[in-house]
Amino acid sequence: QGAGMAMDSLIHFPMKGRHRKKFAGVLSQHGLVQPETFKDMVGPRPRWFKNFPVLALHGMADEMIDYGRTVRLYRQLARLGPAVRFLGIEGLRHSGSDPTEDQEAALFARQVLTDRKEPGLQK
Repeated sequence: QGAGMAMDSLIHFPMKGRHRKKFAGVLSQHGLVQPETFKDMVGPRPRWFKNFPVLALHGMADEMIDYGRTVRLYRQLARLGPAVRFLGIEGLRHSGSDPTEDQEAALFARQVLTDRKEPGLQK
């Protein structure tokens, strides 16, 4: 549920004023964008939303959340503006861990927290 909450926060969190610097990007592991979230994305989106960094890591052997459905929902999210990078990890189950997953998550965190050119960090 953490991945769904992270994505829901991207859509609903007020990114203005003192809250603007709270999110540098969204990392989703073993989860998906809830279809209900898309219902709230009607109409114009804020400028910061375009190219906002999102990394989605998902095991291709996930027995709890369908991999194909997850791929489709993240593609749909990418069409709405964020810079979504989706990485499917072969053999990774829902509750597992993988060195590739850990490395990608760490690299993403370093990039969005240190690269001031990332849309999620612009003032």
